[in-house]
Amino acid sequence: MATNAKCVTKIKIYITDMQTILTTYEISSSDKLRNALAAKYAITQLITNIYELSRQLQATTLDKLPQFNSPVLRKTRQIASHDYEAVDFRSIYNLCTQLINPVVQDELERCLLPK
Repeated sequence: MATNAKCVTKIKIYITDMQTILTTYEISSSDKLRNALAAKYAITQLITNIYELSRQLQATTLDKLPQFNSPVLRKTRQIASHDYEAVDFRSIYNLCTQLINPVVQDELERCLLPK
């Protein structure tokens, strides 16, 4: 159970970092992300980190967090890690906006609450 809470906590931190990067580099579209060298490398690394952590979450937690068990996250991580030239920045940007969504943040918070 402690590992589950640690993973959720780290995922929250990575999502906050993602939001900070998008704000700092004034990224409001996939084109802006594609053209911001440091931001695009940082964002794809964060997605990889989030995916790797999501693989450690308990099934009951993943049921509450469908965004972290999605084929989109898995596929994006695979491309970002192994075939970087094929990265579709529209998909990356859309995934970022989904993860930054306050609803997702609330779901993550609820996973940390004692049962």
